[in-house]
Amino acid sequence: MFRALPSLACVASAVLMACGTIATPTGGGGAGGSGSEEATSCSFGVLTASPASGYEEIGSVDMSLNPLCPECSWPQSLADFREAVRPEVCKAGGDMVLAVSNGLGYYIKGTILRRVETPPAQAAAVSTGCQYDTQCKGERLCVAGRCVEPADAGAPAPSSYAH
Repeated sequence: MFRALPSLACVASAVLMACGTIATPTGGGGAGGSGSEEATSCSFGVLTASPASGYEEIGSVDMSLNPLCPECSWPQSLADFREAVRPEVCKAGGDMVLAVSNGLGYYIKGTILRRVETPPAQAAAVSTGCQYDTQCKGERLCVAGRCVEPADAGAPAPSSYAH
């Protein structure tokens, strides 16, 4: 009776494969170092919902499982997820990671985010109030970032315009 034995390459790859993460950059590169102690000891936050603004995506982390590693499993807590992805997030220079669960309570992947500065022009526009008349209620007009009654704006009321 002849039995097929697995090739040495197959056995070696099975032994070398373990539970872990696969990091994929999305462009721009990160600020972290590679392989240094600093790259695995950075401080970063973990989110479960996308931030409204102020961050850009710089990479992704996919939690991979090896069927030959029965003691391996996906993290079930955000603290465990943070520690599992820490090397990749730090290496990429991330400030946050957006954790994604599979619906069964396991965190299976994440998106690495880096904080970006809001340009001063955008910050000023947000805090100035109105920018257009259509942003004001009724007959009011937008003047210097404020909604004012037409009489206060120094213009005749819309009903008195000549036709």
